[in-house]
Amino acid sequence: MSIAYWCVFIACVLPYVFTIIAKSSSEFSNKRPREYLENCQGFRKRAHYAQLNGFETLPFFIASILISYKHTAPEQIDTLAMAFIAARILHGLCYVFDLALLRTVFFTVGFICCTKLILP
Repeated sequence: MSIAYWCVFIACVLPYVFTIIAKSSSEFSNKRPREYLENCQGFRKRAHYAQLNGFETLPFFIASILISYKHTAPEQIDTLAMAFIAARILHGLCYVFDLALLRTVFFTVGFICCTKLILP
């Protein structure tokens, strides 16, 4: 399996890492997980938002990888896919630690990676 496909797998799993952070409280109840996430505060709320944003970016990234194999060298695809994953990890951490400006920078880097994958 190519590095880019592994990156797709990582991108699919990454939001769940932030879900674990969001739910890491003794107050969490698995009987009402959505209610808990709607009412949590601080870094847990931001981790929940990072999780949601991670799921929102998945379709664009997956489509970008699939489209890129029509016109881009595999090495470049792998490089851009790894850069996307790095940007998404840093984006999520910036979300959790409330670093809004840096979060925007890393979101933009991820967006640019996807765009470069699609456009020849």
